[in-house]
Amino acid sequence: MADPALPERLAGPAGPGAARAAWDSALAELSGGGPDIGRREVSGSFSLWLWRFYEAWRQPTGAGPQAPALAPATGDAHASQPPGVPRASVLEREETRVTLAGVFQARQAAAVSMQGFRRRDLNQTYAEEPGQEVAGLPTWWSEDGRYFIYYAEEYAHWKVNALRSAGGDGLAAVLPGARRAGCGFAHSGAVGGHGGSQGAAAAALCDPEGWFELAEGDWEPAQPRLERLPALAMSFTSDAVQAESVVAAGEDSTRERRGGGSVEFRGIPGGGKRLGQPRGWTLHAFASPGSLAEHKGDWSPWILWRQKTPS
Repeated sequence: MADPALPERLAGPAGPGAARAAWDSALAELSGGGPDIGRREVSGSFSLWLWRFYEAWRQPTGAGPQAPALAPATGDAHASQPPGVPRASVLEREETRVTLAGVFQARQAAAVSMQGFRRRDLNQTYAEEPGQEVAGLPTWWSEDGRYFIYYAEEYAHWKVNALRSAGGDGLAAVLPGARRAGCGFAHSGAVGGHGGSQGAAAAALCDPEGWFELAEGDWEPAQPRLERLPALAMSFTSDAVQAESVVAAGEDSTRERRGGGSVEFRGIPGGGKRLGQPRGWTLHAFASPGSLAEHKGDWSPWILWRQKTPS
């Protein structure tokens, strides 16, 4: 089987999760040669540029009655100013630019397409993420980066849950012994019926028999359509990180530059049912599992990219 095509330039954020991306703009360039038939891994170098920008109008300090809150800058700071309230005449601006450079590795991975659930957001393709395990088995992540599948050890079946931003419990809350370890939106049949190996667990995930879905507070039988698909998993290691931040209020501004050491993150593909032949690449780059606590239990998408359309 031919390896999935590797994108060389990506831009974003884009796709279903773009509104929840942590950055307003991103550009990534990959170099090192694409995969050939029969090759299961490919590596090369990458550069990544991230940009975030925000500005809003506020009233001068001590200007009298205050407006309800800061309003995003729209070009007219006074169009709807309430009577008797001083004009919001001070423009506040925050801008952050980050540059990362290093090496990447891409390898073939497994994915499963799920269709037929009542909760439509569950009907996506999920790619395996071996770098983030629950109860000793890899998790699987949806194309939009919001939903994940994990092994619920207490119940010996697979569960579909979501990030807290998508109405789910978040990854940390479903770890073994955690307060929401048995919750979720859908679950598979028992893994024990397929044996005790990791391969048997994967077989249970793709078996349409025995699935249930949570509907109005009750577990109801489900008949999903499941299909195994090829995918591409990527890991990135940045050996150079440069960041620049600018904070301005009126005529006053401060600028800070700083550098950092090694940063690791990973990505999974999206953009179509068949992840081996995507219509348009979407990568969900996640922070490394070691930083899960820093994300307060929500191992959420760090940034989203889409392959640029050739000119």
